[in-house]
Amino acid sequence: MKIRRIRSNCQKQKEIIGVIGATSKEDATHLSSAFANYLSSVEKLEVVYVEVGDYSKLYNMLKNKWMYDEKELIYYYKGISYLLAADEKKMAGKLRNPKQALYRDADVIILDLGEIFAGKEELIPICTRLFIAGNLLPWNIDSYAWLSEKILKLYGDVGCLERYSYNLTHEQKIIWYKKSKTEMKNLPMIGDPYCMKEKDIVTIRNILYGS
Repeated sequence: MKIRRIRSNCQKQKEIIGVIGATSKEDATHLSSAFANYLSSVEKLEVVYVEVGDYSKLYNMLKNKWMYDEKELIYYYKGISYLLAADEKKMAGKLRNPKQALYRDADVIILDLGEIFAGKEELIPICTRLFIAGNLLPWNIDSYAWLSEKILKLYGDVGCLERYSYNLTHEQKIIWYKKSKTEMKNLPMIGDPYCMKEKDIVTIRNILYGS
């Protein structure tokens, strides 16, 4: 089953899945890695993983695999192509008009957008699906709502924007809906994305394809 089949109203040429964290410094990278490894190892798709920012959180794990490919710093690990995009505008241009085989031939491009909103304005509207991940603890709900509103102003395809919270309670779900009039979904804890168990595979499949 191709990832393109999971969408009903988001038919664009290239599947670009963006993940941005609303609260924790690890939410975006953890969920992005889980998506990438599931799509590569289970769905057998060609996956490109882009870390957007000035440094790579995955560098220490993959530091011995760095190489230059067409003058671009990139590394390969377990069937996935990884690269770091410090220049968001330049990356947005490449994704709009992919010429390099790396981008052109990929089935799915995962954009790990990190947790900082500024500088992502060029990339967010390009995503065919966009996930916000975080939690709705009382001290986080305002920052989550702020990020959601900012993205809505940029993101034309509202039907492809999904919000997730770890350990979401029924009460939090009601509070969120009253505050934003949008749906919040529960995000179960996912284990090591590079050594997924069956329950993790089921969780990711349900997020991408619907339970």
